[in-house]
Order: sequence, then structure tokens, then C-alpha cells
Amino acid sequence: MPVWPIIIPLTVGFSIACIFGILENSSSLFKPMICLIVISFLLYLSPKNIGNRYELIGGCITSIIIGIIPQLVFFVWFVIVILAWTSQTIYVWRYNFPAFRIGIWIGLGSCSGLFIGSFFAHYFIIIHT
Repeated sequence: MPVWPIIIPLTVGFSIACIFGILENSSSLFKPMICLIVISFLLYLSPKNIGNRYELIGGCITSIIIGIIPQLVFFVWFVIVILAWTSQTIYVWRYNFPAFRIGIWIGLGSCSGLFIGSFFAHYFIIIHT
């Protein structure tokens, strides 16, 4: 199982949430979400053996939107997103899934990092400054 699709999306989401938390002194998810959507276009540089790169990018953008927008209405949505991503981490590389599904998995990983980073920024960085 390759490690880059697990570590990189989680780290990127976490870093973006912390950076925006420090710069804006808030834990809003809107601007970090837009930043994740823009960064998802870098998936065009992913290895060719994953499949169609446009489907990979489309799956990632779709899951970022579905992973963050319901948080506005359903407060515990972040728990569902993190648990779904964690459970899929075990199975995604055992099978030959299409690029769109791998993109969904990568997008949910970045959303998980965004939620964890936003929590970290709010409770450990913003409050103590």
C-alpha cells in the first residue's frame, strides 16, 4: 500500500486549517475548503497507473464539497467523514478501484485533515495567542 495518498492529503488539510487559523484568527472552514479545491488540481501530477486524472480530480473535488458543506447543518458531520475515510483506508488499495473512487478517498482524507487542523488551530493556537 502506498503511503502518499494517506499522509499527504491529511497533512495538507491539517496545514491549511492551521495556516488559515493563524492568519485569520478564526476556525472557519470556507476559505480552507476553497484552497483545498484549488490544490486538488495538483492531482493531475499523480502517477499514471491510478487511472484517468480528470476523474481523480473530479472525485476529490466532489468529496471535498460533500465532506464540508453538510457541516453547516449537521454539527457532528466531521466524525462521519473521519470515520468513513479511516475505514476506507484499509480497503482502497486492496482492490482495483476506479480513479473517481480513489479521488473521493483522497478528498475525504484532506477533509479529515482540515477538520483535525481546524480543531487544533482553534483550541491550541488561537486561544493561546
